[in-house]
Amino acid sequence: MNIRDVIYFSPNYRMEDLDFDNRIQILSAFKDRIENYYFKPIQQLNSLHYAFGAGLILVSLVDALARYSSIEDNCGARIKHWLKNNVNLPYTKEEQEEIAKKFYNDFRCGLVHESHIKNSGQFSYDTWKAITYENGFLIINPEAFFSEIKEYFARFLADLKVNDELYKIFFKRIRKDFEAECIEFQNYYGRRKSKKKVNRADQT
Repeated sequence: MNIRDVIYFSPNYRMEDLDFDNRIQILSAFKDRIENYYFKPIQQLNSLHYAFGAGLILVSLVDALARYSSIEDNCGARIKHWLKNNVNLPYTKEEQEEIAKKFYNDFRCGLVHESHIKNSGQFSYDTWKAITYENGFLIINPEAFFSEIKEYFARFLADLKVNDELYKIFFKRIRKDFEAECIEFQNYYGRRKSKKKVNRADQT
């Protein structure tokens, strides 16, 4: 997020200030990012029953959470695994496999790459389960799905604070995604500050 020519990792943490050696700060910044860039927009869109907008951000959020919690490099495999293990799916194992497959192919890839849900997948506030699978169709309730994701995220954050192996997985991903940018912005703003000091010195 660019605000007055300053790049923010989250509303309360600038990119240039992130310290990748500080576990407490990184987790606090990550929480701030997820809650403000994902949770708040989803909550507002759900309150207006804008299912498509809420659902699109939810799918993107699942993508992120699966990435930061898994050593699996294959995107499809880790999203399917995350869904089966972290969302209540009261179906047979065979049906769960099909649900995970359709979620990834029809919702995640359909929405992210093709701007629509494929194969008659649907969002609906009329169902009570997060994910309903009937007659070969997948129906996602954005409110119920959001509730399950919030519960997962609370558990994930708590685990990241005490589980060193899980934190290593998370840290490897977050560092790969953002450290180079943080260094780039630190250098950029450092040069700007130095230039301002030189200009002020010249003026005196």
